[in-house]
Amino acid sequence: MLSFSPLENCGEYLKAYIPTWIVTGAIFAISFIMELTCEPFKRHFVLSDPSISYPFSYHERFNDTNLWLSAVIVPYVVMIWISLLKHLFGGEQNTPKYAHVIHITTLAFFLAMGINGFVTEFLKLRIGKLRPDFLERCGPTIDSSAALIGKVYNETICSKPLGEILFKDGFKSCPSGHSSFAWCGFNFLNLWISGQLHLHSPLDQDIDPIANPSQNSKYHRFHLLQLVNLVPIGCALQISLSRSQDYRHDFIDISLGSFIGFAVSTFIYCQFFRSIFGYHSSETKFSDYQVMNSYNDIPL
Repeated sequence: MLSFSPLENCGEYLKAYIPTWIVTGAIFAISFIMELTCEPFKRHFVLSDPSISYPFSYHERFNDTNLWLSAVIVPYVVMIWISLLKHLFGGEQNTPKYAHVIHITTLAFFLAMGINGFVTEFLKLRIGKLRPDFLERCGPTIDSSAALIGKVYNETICSKPLGEILFKDGFKSCPSGHSSFAWCGFNFLNLWISGQLHLHSPLDQDIDPIANPSQNSKYHRFHLLQLVNLVPIGCALQISLSRSQDYRHDFIDISLGSFIGFAVSTFIYCQFFRSIFGYHSSETKFSDYQVMNSYNDIPL
């Protein structure tokens, strides 16, 4: 079990990351406030539009609680669990290093989640795209058969039978939040596992694959453990596609949300960890954990 008690200058180490933690918390707070207080753009609509006439699903395949458990809690717990196992088998002398990896993993993961949430919510509010089940949320007081063909209406004709919250949420179809969080969480996990387990690292750091093409088999080689990368991808796809099955989003919403989550998680991971294709893929880009103890920054 990790313990900071034997580590020297732990306070000095943590002090360097306080600004980043403050920024992470601020991003989460701003995103939360935006979701609760900001009104989405109220786009006008046509009652005969089939793209917003789908039924409202009362039982989602992945509701908000399941999303947070699946795309946030599970990936984070898996990363911490693997880190603790590596520490258990790596020796007590590496405690500062593994504590550093866990700290950077936590910071980077939640920073990615915060930025992803902010970008997704901002676009939802500005785009104001109608959900596929919007008309059921709206409950128009005008019968669609009596409405003039092609006439555009606004929200004033809505009786809001499902309540104000679900009605307002009906204007926030694009991008898909479930898709963005699913791809952000699981893609970060995928990159992290690839780096920490050296799934795509060269077998020998001294071999130049260009200068020594005959020894390329010692540089990169396929092994069955690399198939583990398919698991997070499959999980992210399952959550994303379920949003179409529940008539919450169309494929444009899902595609944009997936791209945002993938892009944000990849960008943030690359700011904190070394390339998954390098020999030192399990290393962070910072070695300031050495202030906690005196030893060289060696590969895990």
